[in-house]
Amino acid sequence: MSEDKSPALRHLRVGDELIKFSTGLRAKGADFDHADNVIFVHGFTAHGSYLNGLAEYFDDNGFNSFIFNYNSYRGIEKAAETLHSLIAGINNLSKSEMCAEGILGRKKFSFVCHSMGGLVARAFTYRNGACQYINRVVTLGTPHSGTLGNSEILDYFLRWSEFVTEAVPGMTAKACLSAQELTSKDPAPMLLDRLQLENPAACEIPVLTISGGKQWLEFGNNRLFNSAWNSKIQRLLSPGQNDGLVSETSSSLQAVGFMHCLPNNQHYCDYPEFSQINHSNLINNQDLSIKMMGWLKQGADALGTQI
Repeated sequence: MSEDKSPALRHLRVGDELIKFSTGLRAKGADFDHADNVIFVHGFTAHGSYLNGLAEYFDDNGFNSFIFNYNSYRGIEKAAETLHSLIAGINNLSKSEMCAEGILGRKKFSFVCHSMGGLVARAFTYRNGACQYINRVVTLGTPHSGTLGNSEILDYFLRWSEFVTEAVPGMTAKACLSAQELTSKDPAPMLLDRLQLENPAACEIPVLTISGGKQWLEFGNNRLFNSAWNSKIQRLLSPGQNDGLVSETSSSLQAVGFMHCLPNNQHYCDYPEFSQINHSNLINNQDLSIKMMGWLKQGADALGTQI
């Protein structure tokens, strides 16, 4: 793919963008005049195109989808800062056109985040004034505890990201700031520690964390490489349940350490195909998509099982 056509390389040149999915254009205030706005946030990958199928399914079911394309190697907190700037700017522009508080102050949005994208959403909640725009948050396979300082696991995050989206030359380095933040090797005070601090503005935001249970990932079509890499990952992650890349305990916010940041949370793993869904396919499973849409509209009752 040429550099001119590559969405990954394009957004690295022009900067982070908030895109309305149905038009493919940059979001504006009028786009948020909807009861069920959802912003999809991708993980440690080049861009959000791999979330297009999920966004389309949400749109087909009455939601209003947006995708945040950001430089996922530049830092988790930097992505949150950029998104907040975009949201606040769009809202300010809408004040004179629609209402005194701005369209996003009135309509709000929910987050649906995959993998590292959930950490971007959590960092967003610590931005001054950002929580006023949030309705609900869903995270899918997010490493809320990071990668436990294990740089070898990070290698597989990078390999996985290159498989689900195109690689960005020169960017997939373990020295990048996002990698340092995921492994708690960033300058003190470390991001993962700061994301566990008391956050009064976010206490009432409902959060749903979802995990998968298939301990196997696809890194390409070479079965031998896949087998070797998956065996190594499982040795690094063991013991315990995981989705092939992120441990069950890291996918959930119900540990004691998270009680001050987003206490209004529940974890969902009690669905029929749990053991068949890995890190990649959390965004592709129809049952989970339906459950997420129901939860965004109706809350815990839509899951069918109390967690």
